[in-house]
Amino acid sequence: TSLIKRMKLFWKDLLSYLAVWFVWLYGAIEVPRLVLLPRLSDLSALALIWYIFVLVTTLACFLMAGRSNPGYVTSDEDVKQYVGRFLIKDRPGMEFCPKCNRERPVRSHHCSRCNCCVLEMDHHCPFVLNCIGEHNRWRFILLLFYGILLCASAQYHLWRDLLGYYAPTCGISHAKAAPHTLSGGRIEPAIDSSSSSCPDYRLSRLISAIIISLITMVAMGMLFTVQSIGIRESRTTLELLEIVRQKQLPSAADSRGRRLTLFESMSRVFGYDSPWVWPVPCRRRKDRLIDEEVVKLSSINV
Repeated sequence: TSLIKRMKLFWKDLLSYLAVWFVWLYGAIEVPRLVLLPRLSDLSALALIWYIFVLVTTLACFLMAGRSNPGYVTSDEDVKQYVGRFLIKDRPGMEFCPKCNRERPVRSHHCSRCNCCVLEMDHHCPFVLNCIGEHNRWRFILLLFYGILLCASAQYHLWRDLLGYYAPTCGISHAKAAPHTLSGGRIEPAIDSSSSSCPDYRLSRLISAIIISLITMVAMGMLFTVQSIGIRESRTTLELLEIVRQKQLPSAADSRGRRLTLFESMSRVFGYDSPWVWPVPCRRRKDRLIDEEVVKLSSINV
């Protein structure tokens, strides 16, 4: 039974991981072939650069979120590394994990998939094949942010192509329409209609691309909304779920009992760097180890 369960989890993680690669490659290959390259001369340089930028940045966030250490607590050295930041006067800064059989910092959670505790664990993400914790949560949020921008950019170009070249206002019927570009206010064919890119085939590709990017954008938008609420409340996703189930967690506050501001909550996630570098995924997150920023929340066992 345990082997069957592990196999199911393995295939679930593998399919989720491959689904992310499929969506990204779809945006990297199919969308440019469909709507960008055929009207490259009509496309502004800024729009092309922007699409390439969000495409590459999304891939960078995806790879870094999956390869980063989320904050594993697997040895006494890991505990010593984190213990300095949990100096709370009215409660101990450590607790015991019965599954790992060792002490761990408060707000750590045991991940049954990784079989170890993770510092401020948010969730285990099958899409990046990694836990999301304190050290890589900010990269996961950036992945959602740039992924939404990528889907929105793809939606813009796809709908522009669909409405501009297939709408009845063009004076061309849907059955006889062919790929077109705009040149000096005139509508000119961009691809030979006698090729495999026939009008009906290309129209179906356009609609398919719109549906795929729209579904991806909505899914990422929902995850991004949950993460935004978590940042505002200075809580992880697991802690938000515990609030829904039990409604017993106290409000987010620092060691002096003061509620954290939005900027302080964002600094805890993205690092105590300048806010101007928060959108940059290729950097080392600056972590300030003082007890003022410690949130007095009860740890939730997972």
